[in-house]
This record gives sequence, C-alpha cells and structure tokens, in this order.
Amino acid sequence: MTERVEAVLIANARFYRALSLADTSAMRGLWLQSPEATCLHPGRQEIKGHAYIQQSWAVIFANQGPIRIWPSHEEVTLGSDWAWVTCIENIDASATTANKIVCVRARNAFRQTAAGWKMLHHLAEAMPGHETQLANQRLAYN
Repeated sequence: MTERVEAVLIANARFYRALSLADTSAMRGLWLQSPEATCLHPGRQEIKGHAYIQQSWAVIFANQGPIRIWPSHEEVTLGSDWAWVTCIENIDASATTANKIVCVRARNAFRQTAAGWKMLHHLAEAMPGHETQLANQRLAYN
C-alpha cells in the first residue's frame, strides 16, 4: 500500500469516526470548504456547498446521536490531487428491534490540500438485496 493510499484511507476512517460519534466539529474539519462540495444522504436530494452540508450533519447528529458505523470493502482510486473511496457502510442497528447490520454502498471523494486529504463528496445509497444482515453474522467479523 502506498503512502498516498494509506493517507486517503485514514481520511476515510476519520469521516466514519466523526459520523459514529456524531461529532459536528470533527465533521466540519474533514470537508473541503468549497461550494463544489456535495453530499447525498440516503433518500435525500443532493446538498451543495460546505455550509449546507455541515447544516445537514448537524441536523442528523441532533436527531440520531452517536451510532456505530464503519467502512468495509474499501477500494481507493487515486488521481493527481484527488481520490475516490468506494466502500460498504455497516450501520449497527443490533440494539434496535430490527437487530440488523444495515449495509449501504458509499462513494467518498477527497481532494489533496496543504492541510491533507479533505472530503469533497459523499454519497450513500441502498444496496438492493443487501440492505441488512443479521447482526450476529456481521459483528463476528468486526
């Protein structure tokens, strides 16, 4: 694994840590402060611009609070100053009546800056036929 790939995966892991902890401050620092930034939460319209994206996370975190979520099956594609990470988001809903791990497909884009890799785009979408797995089947691997 190259240093650049490792740095991108660290940036991706920081995103999921901020998401898991419902940490608005950490989430704000992860994103590129640009009107080009875009975010598509599952079932929602595209959000454009750093300020609007941060508002959306603040609302989500206020309503959801911390939740265990982690990436798996990460694949990195590198460009000169950009990177794509495709992965599966595993959302632990085992403490709910669903008793499931909800799996969604994610695509995260990063841009390399003087301050490190910053998120430029996040998309999470359902995976038809793979939405959930029994919690005891998935948690054993993580």
